[in-house]
Amino acid sequence: MFIPSHMGQTNKKIRTDNTPYTMPKVAIIAGSKSDQELSDKAAQTLKELDIAYEQQIISAHRSPDRLTSHIRNSDAQVYICIAGLSAALPGAVAAHTVKPVIGVHKNK
Repeated sequence: MFIPSHMGQTNKKIRTDNTPYTMPKVAIIAGSKSDQELSDKAAQTLKELDIAYEQQIISAHRSPDRLTSHIRNSDAQVYICIAGLSAALPGAVAAHTVKPVIGVHKNK
């Protein structure tokens, strides 16, 4: 599942000293459909902050090649990985990028 929410915005911002800068694009990756609610909350927060993002559901266990391909082809500068009951997803993402990876473990 790919939700290209909020990707159409320019991401250009102006600092208080009037110099332009570009906000980072964030990739939210949930490990399974059961993590969708938490993924949507993260997306809503990014939207409220006017930060461009994309949402994906990709299992590190069931779809490792798809996950690797997504990371290698993504233009995101930061990853938020929602791991559910497994802590594998953030590590799997971090193994394929030098960009920041934020791991979120969903407690039941």
